[in-house]
Amino acid sequence: MSDIDPTQPARTLFFEGNALFEAGRLEEAAACYQAALALAPGRPSLLANLGVTQCRLRQWPQAVATLTQATQADPTHRDAWVALGLSQEALSRWSEAAHALQTGIQLGAVTGQLWLSLAMCRMRLQQPMEALHALDQAVAVEPTLAEAWSQRGSLMRDTGRYAEAARSYEQALANGGDETLNRFYLSSVQGGAAPAHPPSLYVEALFDEYADEFQTHLVEQLNYQAHTTLLAPLRASGQRFERVLDLGCGTGLCGR
Repeated sequence: MSDIDPTQPARTLFFEGNALFEAGRLEEAAACYQAALALAPGRPSLLANLGVTQCRLRQWPQAVATLTQATQADPTHRDAWVALGLSQEALSRWSEAAHALQTGIQLGAVTGQLWLSLAMCRMRLQQPMEALHALDQAVAVEPTLAEAWSQRGSLMRDTGRYAEAARSYEQALANGGDETLNRFYLSSVQGGAAPAHPPSLYVEALFDEYADEFQTHLVEQLNYQAHTTLLAPLRASGQRFERVLDLGCGTGLCGR
């Protein structure tokens, strides 16, 4: 707050925004911070609070733009770095997210969940050793963080360390991790009978992870051509239609 002149109306708006933020009225809080910034442009605390609010509102591109300004104006603003990292992660910008999260952690934002977020970015960047370090930090800070144990198990499994993977999955189960999912993982490293069907959470996570690259992989690498083959006779006929219903549209290749 020291970067805001106490004689300015911006200070009043700043405090009003803080009160609205604490009350969970995030849209109104953002409006207050924006009004304050119009009166006191470039103030780091205003930029940081607005960016954090935009992050909470899941307004990721706006949050990144605001928080980038905030961290440039005050490179020691821990909360701004953390929110910037989480916003970049939400936009699948793994390298930028990892840098921002690492900076926030170095500035003192040490929680198991932040270490877990950093680990997930490192895994996306194909940095298994760095990911393992972050996961170890996550469970050291918060030993009951089931998701960190589960992710650690998967990392151990992928590197062939099955006994360590099993121990991690058991810790995930002991700390309230999803029973069906972690037992499915556990069976994969203990040589037991595999379930007849994978858990729905596993399938959902697999498809969610693949979603961003699915169409590119399908068309450019697998040379998928069914959509062009299907539409070729229709296009050749020269017929025009006011409305089209695309059943089972998938990513919308036919629609385009």
